Amino acid sequence: MRVAEHGHSGTAAATTSGSCHDWQVPHESPLPDAVSAPPLVSVVIPCYNAGDTLLETVKSALSSAYERLEVIVVDDGSTDYATRVALDSLPACVVRVGQPNSGLPAARNAGVRRASGSFILPLDADDLIEPDYVPEAVDAMTADDTLGIVYSRATKFGEVEGDWALPDFDVDRILVENCIFSCAMFRRDDWAVVGGYDETMRRGREDHDFWLRIISLGRGVRRLEGRYFHYRIRSSSMNHGYTREEYVQVYAQIFRNNVGLYAEHPEALIRHRFELMDELNDLRHRYAILERARLRWPVAYAGLRRLRRLRGS
Repeated sequence: MRVAEHGHSGTAAATTSGSCHDWQVPHESPLPDAVSAPPLVSVVIPCYNAGDTLLETVKSALSSAYERLEVIVVDDGSTDYATRVALDSLPACVVRVGQPNSGLPAARNAGVRRASGSFILPLDADDLIEPDYVPEAVDAMTADDTLGIVYSRATKFGEVEGDWALPDFDVDRILVENCIFSCAMFRRDDWAVVGGYDETMRRGREDHDFWLRIISLGRGVRRLEGRYFHYRIRSSSMNHGYTREEYVQVYAQIFRNNVGLYAEHPEALIRHRFELMDELNDLRHRYAILERARLRWPVAYAGLRRLRRLRGS
């Protein structure tokens, strides 16, 4: 795992602006020939009050092993001093876009509108990517023009460490739960066709909705086997504060935006319903076993509960 090359402390905020060469990890790959230059990739980094991590994230993008790359930072109306310092410390090669606070989907769209690349990689301002992510994703995209989304395996770091074990992708699965993280490469042309990210989805899940709309174009999805994306876990990222009704409204919006795709795969929703019923029946069975044990051996059961309370105290 090469995250340590970027550092996790956030101390990069002390770096001053300058040449991109000061930020990049050197690679031995040759410069592309002007006639056969590979496609340009735009890494879009939305930023809202992320001054403690922004420069570390930018450095991870600039350290890509891919030569034809631009990095765009979209300041979504940041208000804190640390972020203003970090933004002023960006090297001159980084494209900086400013806008009033409009939410993450709008910031991503602003970055893509400013982008010159034919391939887009969104990267949140507290996450990291490995140098090999962009070149391998580009290789996959250029080798198969039916692909619309390329992502990799991932790890978590910060308050939680380890692999991020998302379910394997298939169309039925992504209709009921997102199995592609936000830092996945897509084609700028597809972004334009589907109308970009839904800017009304400021509470989240906008990436799930966006992937579904790209899939509805008939595009394929591929996962790279390398662990090239590193997702930072903080207490704020572990609890989004959704109420049940907010979940209902968010997923209802996803359904409305992609009703045609859901209509093409009704079996997915029906299978999911039966899977939930199976899980519920299994829980009922387990509860019934515990209840029978409680009634048959009340003294032993009470002692076990006391022991658990003592262990938890």
